[in-house]
Amino acid sequence: MQGHWVSRPEKTVCLVFIHGILSDAIKCWTHKSGTHWPTLAATDPSLADVSVYNFSFETGIATGDYGIGDAADALKELAGLDGIIEFPTIIFVCHSLGGIVARRFVVDNAIALSGKKIGLFLLGSPSRGSRWANLIAPAARIFRHEQARILQLTATNTRLADLDKSFRNLIHTSALAIVGKELLEDRGLNWLMGRIVEPDSAALYFPDSFKVPGSDHSSISKPDNVSAIQHRLLSKFVRLHAGPPRVITREAPDLVKKKADPLFEIYTAINARYYIERGVETEIFQFFDGGSTWISGRSGTGKTSLVRRWLDVRQIMHLELALTSTSGGGGNAIKEIADTLAINSNSPADADPTTSKVVDLLIKYAANNPFVLFVDEVGIESNSQDALRQIIGLLDGLKRKTANIRVIVCSINQPVATAGNHKFYDFFSNYSVNRWDDEEISILVHKIFAALPEIKISNEGREHIVRESKGNPRFAKAVLRDLKIYGSSRSLDKLIDAAKQQLGE
Repeated sequence: MQGHWVSRPEKTVCLVFIHGILSDAIKCWTHKSGTHWPTLAATDPSLADVSVYNFSFETGIATGDYGIGDAADALKELAGLDGIIEFPTIIFVCHSLGGIVARRFVVDNAIALSGKKIGLFLLGSPSRGSRWANLIAPAARIFRHEQARILQLTATNTRLADLDKSFRNLIHTSALAIVGKELLEDRGLNWLMGRIVEPDSAALYFPDSFKVPGSDHSSISKPDNVSAIQHRLLSKFVRLHAGPPRVITREAPDLVKKKADPLFEIYTAINARYYIERGVETEIFQFFDGGSTWISGRSGTGKTSLVRRWLDVRQIMHLELALTSTSGGGGNAIKEIADTLAINSNSPADADPTTSKVVDLLIKYAANNPFVLFVDEVGIESNSQDALRQIIGLLDGLKRKTANIRVIVCSINQPVATAGNHKFYDFFSNYSVNRWDDEEISILVHKIFAALPEIKISNEGREHIVRESKGNPRFAKAVLRDLKIYGSSRSLDKLIDAAKQQLGE
């Protein structure tokens, strides 16, 4: 194993190049013209403030049982010895097996990497294996070649399948900020061979994957110059994700003074340990990752907490506001967004803001960072479509000027496209959140009892709360909150009746 700094101008962003199987730190990245990609990145003026590190691990015909775990361990040791771990933003540029090594490293060292932004720029990386590795499986067994065996398709490869599951869980549940871009090969190495890594294995984790025109499994990692599409996309990826994540909300919680609350109303990062991950979250998070999303569902289904949880996990700069908190029930969404921007930027409010002004303010506020405008509690009753039309107009204006800003909207009622808002489906994915099932409510209730042993109730009483909740976690928490306050001085049935009156159930 070895690694070396190609350039090290500062300690903010570090690019770590990781080659693939049967290759090395020179051959993997060098174009036939002689251009070496890590060197190209180190000398590109657009990446002048970015440090570049070239990592090499043992690979070859005779590497035997030296597997990805060994390579990840080597990366861990060099990351400490050479100071990679000191960078707040670390972006791994990985070809083929190198992407699996990087994912193994991130999964194994999630705690040590906590608080950092981790980027994965993957080039033809077989996250779920390659059918070509399956074809040479007999030879891999004969030579006991661990690296070739780990590249086999996940249907016959439990170790790679386990890594895939662990990495997905890390993306969706960890406080570690992970971002990524996946580039796909366009064709086979020659007319006899198909693609080494198919799209269904190389585009799994991140939105907006891209097939590099004319590329094969070898050339995809060998750009000729700064104008090559691979390098331009890498440069853009670095600019988008450089620097530590910034999270901005209208009323930022004081996480130092507050304590975690098992009975929290709406999710904040301090309460992450008591958050219940629902089975639908992977799908919902994919909607959020993919672009602007309108999420609807009955009160109490946890829509706001779902969005806040995603923002916390992704560590994306954002602005949050609730339209029903304003006079007129959210009738003037544009003014409310402008006023919230003014509050957060300590600037004077505009008495009569226009959509174009708010678009420019948001772009300035985002400062070329990936940014989310989260608009909660939007009223879109049939007799009040103003907020819906204004938000669509805002997103229309944003899309004309930037691709960095997306909008997430929550409402009770599901939006319906009409003649007045016909562009709705052009701009928004539409997701309806269902109520929780009894198993999810049961997990929630038992987790709260485990955290609050002072609440005494029989197992039959717990099951009664689950049944009466009818899929509403807010109802269950309301009952348990009163149970904590009143204890045995009030019957469980009375507490359940009080919760029904309070929530209109």
